[in-house]
Amino acid sequence: MPIVAALAVTGLVLAAVQLESVRPLIETSYGLILSTKLVLVACLLGLAALNRFRLAPQLALKPLDTRGLTRSILLECVVAVGILAVVAGWRFTPPPRALAMAAVKPLAVHIHTDTAMFQVLISPGAVGKDSLVLQLMDGDASPLVAKEATLILSLPERGIEPLQRAATLGADGFWHVPDVPIPYPGRWHMSIEALITDFRKVTLEEDFDVPPRPMGR
Repeated sequence: MPIVAALAVTGLVLAAVQLESVRPLIETSYGLILSTKLVLVACLLGLAALNRFRLAPQLALKPLDTRGLTRSILLECVVAVGILAVVAGWRFTPPPRALAMAAVKPLAVHIHTDTAMFQVLISPGAVGKDSLVLQLMDGDASPLVAKEATLILSLPERGIEPLQRAATLGADGFWHVPDVPIPYPGRWHMSIEALITDFRKVTLEEDFDVPPRPMGR
């Protein structure tokens, strides 16, 4: 029973993470499959309890009368097969959380001057924690070799002062800035500083729009 309880708790936690609210439980294919599975699992547990606390003691008193327990076990097998059949439908129904994440398209910001060109990908491009990938290039689109890269964000319309984060050069050749807080929608100002040498620094600036958080998120 402790194992069954642990499975139930972990299942509820996973369902809460994937559904994010109660409405998808009856409004999405994923939620309907989950609801059906929960009903079948409840039936299976009910049959198990019936066997354990009623039919098994009866069999101990009347060893030759196995009809009730046999029928209950057969019904358990049918319900178990039904659960497996229902769960198999999940491969065709992504959870609401995955659909919501896929619906949010990353923001792409292109900054181009005569001396440099920066391509910035902001993912997921919405209010919350975002990760930025910076591609630094010369004015002719050739790779720009830099010693350091720094991201600076601000939201003047809300009085948010510049937030400065150091970027890390990844194995892919791009500069990465993970988990950047973007708490409000609006027109954000972005400044990228690339330190080329101890005596030369390239700075490009641009504005980008962060949309409001979707309803229900």
